[in-house]
Amino acid sequence: GLLHTAVADGAYVDVVVNYGYIKLLTQTYDLCEELPNVDMTCPVAEGAYTLTKEVAIPGEVPPGKYTVFARAYNKDDTMITCLTGSVEFSAAGAVAVL
Repeated sequence: GLLHTAVADGAYVDVVVNYGYIKLLTQTYDLCEELPNVDMTCPVAEGAYTLTKEVAIPGEVPPGKYTVFARAYNKDDTMITCLTGSVEFSAAGAVAVL
């Protein structure tokens, strides 16, 4: 992605996770506290970035379609980005659509 504005301390991300039409999670995270999960730290300068992250999904996750909505903001509430992604789990595995 291309970051058009720097990310500074105080940035946050609002995340909503739906399972079909059921809202499973609504949470606000401190973006700078979460960045080490993708080997980054605040402040983040403007520029082009490629992020890859693999995560283990427990086998107990029920099959179905999950949709994630994430809206990231700087401390002054200006939007950094909005992302929507979907993943569908079946008995055979997962198929992600971002």
